[in-house]
Amino acid sequence: MKRFISVVGILSVVGSSFGMSEGVPSQEQAGIQMPKTSFQDLPEDVLGVIGQKISRDDLPEGVLAVIGPQLIRDDFFDFIQNVPKDKQEVVIIAYVNKNPNSQILLTALSKINELESEYKKQVDKKEKIIIAEKIIRVKRVIQAIKKVIEKGSTLRTQINLGGVDHYGWTPLMLALKMKYEKLSKLLVEKNVEVNQLSLTGRTALMLAAKEGYLDIVNALIAAGANVNVSRNRSRAVFKGQEKDNWTALMFAADSGRLDMVDALIAAGASVDVQNRGHSYDDYTDKYGWTALMLAAKEGYLDIVNALIAAGANVNLQNNRRIRY
Repeated sequence: MKRFISVVGILSVVGSSFGMSEGVPSQEQAGIQMPKTSFQDLPEDVLGVIGQKISRDDLPEGVLAVIGPQLIRDDFFDFIQNVPKDKQEVVIIAYVNKNPNSQILLTALSKINELESEYKKQVDKKEKIIIAEKIIRVKRVIQAIKKVIEKGSTLRTQINLGGVDHYGWTPLMLALKMKYEKLSKLLVEKNVEVNQLSLTGRTALMLAAKEGYLDIVNALIAAGANVNVSRNRSRAVFKGQEKDNWTALMFAADSGRLDMVDALIAAGASVDVQNRGHSYDDYTDKYGWTALMLAAKEGYLDIVNALIAAGANVNLQNNRRIRY
């Protein structure tokens, strides 16, 4: 078998750029063997989509169909999971060059979000192992996509970093939710939309503040993120809509992150916004609270002082019907 003849830098070893969410086993822990993919002869140039000649032995069976413009993204995503790890980048490049509007990153992040949710709910051990295998496959695809994004300008390949899933989540939001810090930072650097609202009224800035990613918060602010957007939870499926008014500053104050609070205040965050509940229950918690109240309740003296110094009103009251 011929060895791979290069597209320079494409097939670097994919390292562990980010980990899976807590509670999901590693491949070794789950005892999983990844499937092998057969090979067949292919045209030397593979339709010219990569711009370099590639050995007939270096791409998986079926790649010609994969890079065809008629292929829908879900079919490609099912296929790419079974491509050997060291071939995934080049196949992704071929597909994206032929299908520039495909949303493979959004598909991958939505899929792993769904799988990890299933994993946490599943109680059957065998079923958990099956889900863990799927998670490992998707995680490898995300790693390969990240490598292609990093090399995009060199390879003249641009992966679509936009789009929203059926919950209104962008790839950036999903990356933050799944705690993929390096990928999140990379997406901000690539100038993705930073003020998109999900159907639950979240923004990337709120998610970064909640997770405690100061570097990403600063990067989002520098990229024009609105620090005063308040969460508007859509409840159309239930009882209409309710605006709960949680802001990025509230998330930062509630989690005890003085550095995050300082950054948001410096960017012009309003300090006296009052929330309107924190859950869908009849007895909502922290109802009518400000960032100052949240910090005071938790005993975060430094944050209390910072908020007062920024002009927070110490005389505002929350809803007296609150139960805690």
